[in-house]
Amino acid sequence: MVFISCFDCKDYFRNEVKKREIKGIITRKYEDMGNHAAPMIILDSCHKIIELNLFDIYDLFTHCAVGDSIFKGKAGLDYRLQTKDTILFFNPICNGEIIK
Repeated sequence: MVFISCFDCKDYFRNEVKKREIKGIITRKYEDMGNHAAPMIILDSCHKIIELNLFDIYDLFTHCAVGDSIFKGKAGLDYRLQTKDTILFFNPICNGEIIK
């Protein structure tokens, strides 16, 4: 599946998302029907709620479940999904290209 858009997601991920640390436990997973069924997750990060749109990391959305943990360090775009017995790594995809 390839998504094509006019939004320059490569620059967004490299300039904005890359410098943020994201970590937490998934408390909710859903498709936002008011936003073109965008794949969304809600994280509890030390009692701070983080809402993530996973449109450009859809494989992460398909593999995660409530109770799993997600971590993305600063200065990187590798998302680590930790389940009970598995650790998986994902990167955003923009116009068919993996963004690192």
